[in-house]
Amino acid sequence: MLQTVDALFDACGQILGFERDLYEVDPPEKLKPLKQVLVGISQSFVEVLARLGEDWNRDVEGLRKGAHEFEITVVFTAPPQLEKALAEVKKISKNPTEYIV
Repeated sequence: MLQTVDALFDACGQILGFERDLYEVDPPEKLKPLKQVLVGISQSFVEVLARLGEDWNRDVEGLRKGAHEFEITVVFTAPPQLEKALAEVKKISKNPTEYIV
């Protein structure tokens, strides 16, 4: 279980690092729409971790009160900006030379 939790937090750390890097980069003008749609992408992962913490605490409290089951389900959904980001990438991939500075 510890390895799973460590892997989950590692993955979330990587997406947070990606977003930190995203804030630091100043892309060419034509690539700014892609950057703009990706800003905030880590929020959905943070929400998953928050729910995990709440579920974990609830089940631990249940065990303290005599429950005999401990079940945690982690559900990741696509970030809301994923469709827009994919549309931007598709647009870029159709004619990538237009985006080279």
